[in-house]
Amino acid sequence: MSTNQGLGHAGLRGFAWSYGALALATAAQMAYTIVTAKMVVPSGFAAYALSLSVLQLAGIFASSALGSSVARASALSDRVIRTAATLAILSGFATFLVLESLVPLVKAFWDVPLLSITLRLLALQVLILPLSSVLLAALRRMLRFKAAAGIELIAQLTGFAASVGLLVSDHGPVSLVASPIVASVVQLLLAWPTLRARLTPLIDRTFAREALSFAAHIAGQNVARSGIANTTLWIAGVVSSAGTTGQLSRALLLALLPLDQAFAAFSRVAYPLVSSIGSDLPRLRGVVTDLLRGIAYPAAQIFAIAAATSPLVVPLILGPQWKEAGSLAALFLCTSLPRLVYACTSVVAEARRSLRGVWAAILVQYLVLAVGIVFVLLLGGGTRSLILLSGAGFVAGAIVQLRFAAQEGWIDGRSLANPFAWSVVAASVTYLLVVLVQDAVRSDVFAPFAGTIVGLVSAVLLGCVPWMAATRTGVRRRLMTRTLAVESGMTR
Repeated sequence: MSTNQGLGHAGLRGFAWSYGALALATAAQMAYTIVTAKMVVPSGFAAYALSLSVLQLAGIFASSALGSSVARASALSDRVIRTAATLAILSGFATFLVLESLVPLVKAFWDVPLLSITLRLLALQVLILPLSSVLLAALRRMLRFKAAAGIELIAQLTGFAASVGLLVSDHGPVSLVASPIVASVVQLLLAWPTLRARLTPLIDRTFAREALSFAAHIAGQNVARSGIANTTLWIAGVVSSAGTTGQLSRALLLALLPLDQAFAAFSRVAYPLVSSIGSDLPRLRGVVTDLLRGIAYPAAQIFAIAAATSPLVVPLILGPQWKEAGSLAALFLCTSLPRLVYACTSVVAEARRSLRGVWAAILVQYLVLAVGIVFVLLLGGGTRSLILLSGAGFVAGAIVQLRFAAQEGWIDGRSLANPFAWSVVAASVTYLLVVLVQDAVRSDVFAPFAGTIVGLVSAVLLGCVPWMAATRTGVRRRLMTRTLAVESGMTR
């Protein structure tokens, strides 16, 4: 087996373990969402969603950038792990103090009940999350994907159980904060003995300088992306009621659930693989393109089916109070695959430090999003208009990112263009058909069912097209290879 094949198989195995664990976590997340949605009203969920978006923004500085630095380290030594752990602890304490000081400002910006206490409790997570993220990144850098995936799955399940237990005990919407906090604690307690690393304080100046420099680049990009991802929710928190903000945040959570799982599985494999492959562009192009193709084809159909069914399924499962969330989730899902392709290519670009395409895509997204903000705030456009323009920004950003990646030679843009374009068409046509059918059917009882049936048929038929094209292409390539081999043998 060649080195390229070995790395490709390692990447696919790592992706399989990560994706398998994340699939189980997704099922648990869905069950958790169903239970908590029935116990927490939309206005109560708004405080948690807004606090979580602020925490995620702060977590960029505290954890994600340092973990990425460890995952792409050329050599993983005891000094590297101890230095990263020391920096993680320091950044966690600093971020915690900043968050606590910003609580009054956040409360003044969003006048949502329970926001202050929710944010103060969630801030405790940043004391733990940076260190656990570094330890998990070290496990992945050692290609121990199975262990890292198992630890994260156990931690997430434990966090879900803690929140549900508190909700059942009638502690109210604030109980939701227990899930991320408990998950971070369990993650740390399991990752530390698994890695068997000493965590005595140490600063290796060479690694610290390189890690902080890289972390600054990644943090800057992730802050910009966080603004893009959360602007819809933040604007809704300003111009809408707590109930409407809760509906929108629930819709965004539901739409991003399959997207985040697929992206997390890819990103956890990408950094170690890029570090292992190095500067060999043909090998990198083959591995990255294969991984993206493996995600894109099934994801296109999954997102289209989810868009067709969410207006009916969400209120049936979560309760009638979340009817608006189901309709908004379908709108988000129409551009989920461009969001996924954009996110995955950005991770590889960051690992290679190919930052021109990343910043160009971010700039394009902000330009499109600025139009949406002006439309909503000044011209009175609704939340749906902002969602559509945000999705258009992700489509434009993904196109820019793919073009830069193809020009730099680390991705095969042609093989990804068809599923990328077709997924947008399939999801958009499916959503429009659902809306048209629901409007045409006068009955409030039968309209959601009729729209869902038509949407499912559309999603399945349109989603099969790229699969059939890929199969035909694969058969054609195998036939050409065999023909060339026969001709070569006849010539000899």
